[in-house]
This record gives sequence, C-alpha cells and structure tokens, in this order.
Amino acid sequence: MSLNVERLRKRLTAILTTFWLAAATVVGTHWGETSLVGHTLFSSGCLLMGVGVIGRVWCLGSIAGRKTEGLITDGPYSLCQNPLYFFSAVAAVGVGLGSCTITFPLIVLLGFLAYYPSVVASEARRLTERHGDVYRAYRQVTPLLVPAIARFHESAEHQIGSTAFRRGVFDAIWFFVAFAWMHVLTELHRSGHFPTWFDLP
Repeated sequence: MSLNVERLRKRLTAILTTFWLAAATVVGTHWGETSLVGHTLFSSGCLLMGVGVIGRVWCLGSIAGRKTEGLITDGPYSLCQNPLYFFSAVAAVGVGLGSCTITFPLIVLLGFLAYYPSVVASEARRLTERHGDVYRAYRQVTPLLVPAIARFHESAEHQIGSTAFRRGVFDAIWFFVAFAWMHVLTELHRSGHFPTWFDLP
C-alpha cells in the first residue's frame, strides 16, 4: 500500500510540475519583475528555495545509510516527523515565487495540502508496523510537519551512505532548474519574446 502511494506521489508530482511549468510559458505577472512587489516576490522566492534545498540536503544527510539503524529521531527529525516534506514544500513555494506572482506559489501550496496528507498517513502506518511503540511514543511528542525548534537535538556524528546522499543532492538540483526556468520565462514575457495570454497577480 505504501509503495503504491509513493509511486502515485512521484507520478502526481511529475505531472503537476510539468503542467505548472508549461502553464508558465503563456502567463505573465501582474506586478512586473522590476516593481517593488515583483522584487519582493522574487527575493522571497530565492530565500525560500535556498532554505528548502539546504533543509532537504540536511534531511538526506541524516537518513542516508541509516535506515537500517532503527527509527531516526535526531537532527531534523527531532524538529518534526516529516522534515523532508516540509523543506520540499518550502523549496517548491520558493520556485513558485520565482514567477513574481502570488498565484503560482499558492497553487503549489494548495496542491501540497491536497495530496501529501495521504502520503504522510501511509508512511506513518509503515513506520508503526516497523517500529511499533517506539514510533508511537515519537509521534506523541513530535509535531507532524511544522518544526518545533525547542525540540532540536542531534548526534555528535554518524556515517552517511554516500550513494543515497549523492542521489538526494542531484534531486535537489531540479529545484534550481525549475526556479531558473520561471525566472527566464518572466524575462521573456516582460521583453515580449513570449506571448502573454493573461497576467496573474
């Protein structure tokens, strides 16, 4: 069941991302990239994408090569139960802000809220089956998605599986590619090289 949900998540993510980036080729921004609002949206997008990508790499560094050690509850996983999803959402919203609109990041956020709860629930069932009472106790004291800074603790050191970590880092590069694509499209619309069917706020 969890494998099916994971496959569905990846397929939906690929479909929605493709549709989203394709839609960006025919719509512009109501604000204009050179306006104060446009600059603010773009700068906020850079910041959120950077935080999200760094957070994802941090999470991957914490779990790469350690999944056989038992339930991981330190590092980013001491902040919340699903830090990888949290930072992925932050990075994706940042990419959306790269369009200098409020509409695109809002669509991303709504899409995340629409289908990630089922993914999180499936993962929770799998971890409960694998770790039992240890995971139940962890769930009782650890927030689901929003990090609790006061709970942070980490191990002094641990080994990292280099192959899994490398794959995770390369996956994170796609956020930069998508952000650059959004920025290039915004410039092409502004310069008139791409048709603009309508502008989004």
